[in-house]
Amino acid sequence: MRKIVLILTFVMVALISNATNYYIKSSGNDANTGLSDAQAWATTIKVNAAWAAGTFAAGDSILFKRGDTFIGTIIVRESGTSGRNIIVGAYGASNIPKPIITGLKDLTGWTDVGGNIWESSATACKSTLNLVVVDGKIAQIGRYPNAGTMLSYESFSGMVSITDNQLPATPNWTGAEVYIRNNNYGGQRRTITDHTGTTITYAGGNNGDMKNGYGYFIQNDVRTLDADKEWFFNPITKKISMYFADNNPALHTVKASIYDTIFLSTDKNYITVTNLQLQGGNEAN
Repeated sequence: MRKIVLILTFVMVALISNATNYYIKSSGNDANTGLSDAQAWATTIKVNAAWAAGTFAAGDSILFKRGDTFIGTIIVRESGTSGRNIIVGAYGASNIPKPIITGLKDLTGWTDVGGNIWESSATACKSTLNLVVVDGKIAQIGRYPNAGTMLSYESFSGMVSITDNQLPATPNWTGAEVYIRNNNYGGQRRTITDHTGTTITYAGGNNGDMKNGYGYFIQNDVRTLDADKEWFFNPITKKISMYFADNNPALHTVKASIYDTIFLSTDKNYITVTNLQLQGGNEAN
């Protein structure tokens, strides 16, 4: 019996020792082996390619260097096993900040288009942009009226229009987006198909529990930009417009999300994520 126990112990130790650590740092090289700090990979692109190729096995660790920042999505391709999770984590001294996996990309090349509004190309962004960060803080998408206040509609017609007796006919908001509060806990975002007089007509509405006197506001239009660091994204030109009160974007660090999800694991089990900062997903981290 003692011999059997010793054999089983030896097998378990052998299995554990077969686990492999893979290292990633911003100064690495994707042509490296990834098997040590000196041979570290550099990008999440390489990690995803290795995972897709079946490189990682149960018990392995994929380790990002503390203090470094990596742009991209980590896509889990295989599961670990019970007692032998695949670990996605960090390496380096514990007093160094956790590595950052981010979907945010710097915006540069600003062009002055007048009225304190500047424009930058964001061709890497998705067709819908939800997240812009300025100087480390989430920036408000441009809206009318500005954040903190809402307009109210006196009446509505089915699921297609609202009427606000105080809404000016100019500017004409056709093509912009309207957010309509239609119950006590939420609302709907709809594209404005027509703005005539004091009535806004929109596509694909949801009647919900709409009530006369509920609130609404207009967004997703360059004409809403009139407050510091408000922004608008044009999905056709892939350009971001932003209002700078100081009229100088060079004084600021502006980032936009170019990845919908930062860590994607679909129907995969026995995966441990630890000591990472996941940030900047356009839809989710």
